[in-house]
Amino acid sequence: MPRERRWLWLTGVLVVMILLLVAYTQKTRPWMEKVRAPLVAGVSPALDGLHQVGLWVENQLVTLSSWWSLPKENQALRAELEKLAQLPLQNEELRQENRMLRRLLDLKESLPEDQITLAALVVGRDPDRWFDRVLINRGSRDGVLVGMMVRVTEGLVGRVVQVGSREAEVLLVSSPESGVGGKILRESSRAQGVVRGAAPSRGVLWMTFFDADADVAPGDIVVTSGLGGRFAPGAPIGTVRAVHRDAQGLSLEAEVEPAVDLNRLEWVLLISAEGDHHAP
Repeated sequence: MPRERRWLWLTGVLVVMILLLVAYTQKTRPWMEKVRAPLVAGVSPALDGLHQVGLWVENQLVTLSSWWSLPKENQALRAELEKLAQLPLQNEELRQENRMLRRLLDLKESLPEDQITLAALVVGRDPDRWFDRVLINRGSRDGVLVGMMVRVTEGLVGRVVQVGSREAEVLLVSSPESGVGGKILRESSRAQGVVRGAAPSRGVLWMTFFDADADVAPGDIVVTSGLGGRFAPGAPIGTVRAVHRDAQGLSLEAEVEPAVDLNRLEWVLLISAEGDHHAP
């Protein structure tokens, strides 16, 4: 039998079988409906029970999953709360830093225009020599030079004594190694002398006067004299707390309270000496 006729014969047989199946289904549908209804009525309660069991199991799995993830969620929430709690502190820190920088800017604007200035942050100091030296975050690449005056708004901090490429060392006015020309600001006195630190661990200043009979009294303001050209004149150094004369009357010294709280140095202003114009 040719292949084309074979396919036609098979197709005809399939069509006849489909028609017979449809006719049989239409004829037996009432009987099938009679059987299906009791079966469905009998099985439905069991199916409903199984459905409820499935829902209960699903809920328990969801609950267990929630309990499993609860510690991680709590940890994430605690971390987020800690971040939120830090925001007010960070904002306050920024406000205080901004306030200090604004005061340094006011100080800069009060200085002669030809003086080079540079703001720097104190980044290190020796606990054993707290009032001796500090380290700042500016160096030669920023234009820092040895001998630059270091100030804040309240008064003199010290001077730069060593410079690296990225940092510099500042000798504080409270160091025994420091020697600053000072004078009494009071017009009726104007007595001059040298101010040095008493000890690197105390932060107290001593002023030795050139004139043993100088007119000095507690409460007098001491400022830089400008002698020697190391520091510009007029920068506040401190206030006289007590005056000491030796028994022979050969020397006169005064204990001076620093104008600057050297215990809490943060932002400082570096000021070039006269004639220094190498900073950028």
